[in-house]
Amino acid sequence: MKQITTLLFLLFTLTIFSQEAEIKKYETEYQTGYFIKVDNKWLRHGIWESPNGKAEYNKGQLVWIQPKGEKKWTREEIREEQKKRGIVKT
Repeated sequence: MKQITTLLFLLFTLTIFSQEAEIKKYETEYQTGYFIKVDNKWLRHGIWESPNGKAEYNKGQLVWIQPKGEKKWTREEIREEQKKRGIVKT
């Protein structure tokens, strides 16, 4: 029984460590942020900053954006505003 428990623990531990993602910092004089590698693709991830504002991404999906001097907009708020203006269909 002890060997089975040890084996299951090792398999569980290996699964957790194999799911760790590779993250790289991106930095230029205009913007800084991070990329995360998911399924062999590099996606924006975390906080991105530029002289024009900030944004947060979660594995390539915009979470929020805040243009400099303006309010913070969530992805949902942006989508609703686009629907109101007829930019996207409902």
